[in-house]
Order: sequence, then structure tokens, then C-alpha cells
Amino acid sequence: MFTGIIEGMGTIESIEGGVMEISPPWPVSEFRIGQSLAVDGCCLTVVKAQDHRLAFDLSPETFDRTTFGDRAVGDAVNLERGLKFGDALDGHLVSGHIDTKGSIRSITDLPEGNREYWINVPQDRMHWLAEKGSVSINGISLTVCDMDDQGFSLFIIPHTLKVTTLGGQKVGDSVNVEFDLMAKYIERFLEKHPKFN
Repeated sequence: MFTGIIEGMGTIESIEGGVMEISPPWPVSEFRIGQSLAVDGCCLTVVKAQDHRLAFDLSPETFDRTTFGDRAVGDAVNLERGLKFGDALDGHLVSGHIDTKGSIRSITDLPEGNREYWINVPQDRMHWLAEKGSVSINGISLTVCDMDDQGFSLFIIPHTLKVTTLGGQKVGDSVNVEFDLMAKYIERFLEKHPKFN
């Protein structure tokens, strides 16, 4: 489990044959085999930690659901280590299970270094969104500002633009999207218990 508060950025060192290697901003000696790490919001398992690199196996499902199939050596990725009991929950509960890929529709520069992003997502996922609700984009805990029939908008402050990969992304880029965990559980409950509808 994660919070969507990015701790640092890493760099993709290789991605081939279902294995991705990244160089993290921390010593790899701090990691153990089997440990979880959110990479651009996707919960991945460390399978190797040596030579300043962490390696992760990527399944066909991971490639289908995430942007990793579009990534290249040298690309930056957002990183967050797993939440520990007692840690502050500064963002929102993020599982690291990506729901879908979104696409950046527009980026508008705003006063004082802020930006507005509009993200398009598949229509069959829109019901998991709510204005002022939480959403995770590339692992970043963000707040939905507005919605239309194609997607939603985000107001991004300069700090977030500086410490995450979002500041370097452009219109047309794909992003990993995880919708609010509670919305999905509520939907599932109501499907199984229609008397509460």
C-alpha cells in the first residue's frame, strides 16, 4: 500500500524481455528481494538488487494496463516505497494496481508557476471519478478539479511539477491512472447488494 506522495525519481536503465531495471535515488542495499516499490504508480516486486540497479518482472497484464510498453531507456519514473504502519497518510490510499492508461489532453500554464492538466480516460472508468475526489496519476496523489465527458482536470502546483515526472510530460503523453480504491469497493458492494441502491 502507498500514499501517492512521491519520494524520488529513478531512471530506466533497461526494459526488455519482460524485465525492467531502474536506478533509484537510494542505495540498492536498502532493498530486499520481494519488496514492493511503486514505479510510476505501479506496484512492482524487486527481483534483483545489485550494481546500483533494481530489477522487476513485468507481466503481460502489466504491459497492457500501464505505460511501460511505451517507455525507453533513460526515461525518468516516479518512485515511492511501501507504506509502514504508523506512517503519515499525507496523500490517499493508493494500491499500486493501475486501472487504465490515460492521455494528457491539454496543459495550461497558470499564474505563479501552476499548471492545469486535462486527462482523457476511457468512458467505462469515468464513474469512479468525483469532483474533489482523489486520483493517482503516475503514482502521484492528486485531486480531481473538474470533469467532462472525456476526462478530468488537475491543478498542479510548482512543487509537484519539480519533484515528479509530471513537469516534463507533454500533450499526448500516456499516464498511469489508478482511481480511488473506495469508489471501486463501493461499486462492487452495490453490485452484490442491490437493495442498498
